[in-house]
Amino acid sequence: MSELDAEELFHLAMKASEEGDREKTISYLKRSIASQPQAKSIYILAAEYAELGMMQRAIEGMQRAVELEPTLWTAHFQLGLLFLSQTLIQEAKNAWEPLIDLGPDAYLYHFAVGCMQLIDDKTEDALESFAIGVEMNDDNPALNRDIANIVNSVLASGQADEAETSGAAAGPNGVAEQDFDDMEPAEDEDVGGKRHLLLSKYGESGKLS
Repeated sequence: MSELDAEELFHLAMKASEEGDREKTISYLKRSIASQPQAKSIYILAAEYAELGMMQRAIEGMQRAVELEPTLWTAHFQLGLLFLSQTLIQEAKNAWEPLIDLGPDAYLYHFAVGCMQLIDDKTEDALESFAIGVEMNDDNPALNRDIANIVNSVLASGQADEAETSGAAAGPNGVAEQDFDDMEPAEDEDVGGKRHLLLSKYGESGKLS
């Protein structure tokens, strides 16, 4: 029987991931990358490493993914979150700079701006940026769920006292904080169907959902 090619191995990895078999997922991804390095395979492998708490490997993988495919914008965003999870603030901001360059017509621009505003303790501005991005993002509901987790984590930690007092943090487009709470987790339609990294879980175990 002929050897499986890189694309076949990638799809086998995604199937194993859906079945919760992390060992097979990583094995197939590593074989796929060895056969033909592709940004999407490296991206998913980095996400698997993050889920295992192997953050340095996850960071290195995300860096390699964006080097191979600079327009893999979600990888830029997740790379920033990985750096932030390791308290590498300037590195996180640097990772988000390509998203800032996309301009305000891109929802990832607003998500990156919101994260930077949180770092700078501009919580109210960050909530508004996240709300704008969520309203703009129609093609990746799982990422909106992740942003909702970030927002809810901020509010729960007491970093947005004013928002907690009023019961809603409304952005300029009329998106209120309770709208974040109403979101249900959804399957990510981005690279390989892998869910996005969750900033709100990094403080607990470095895992992603």
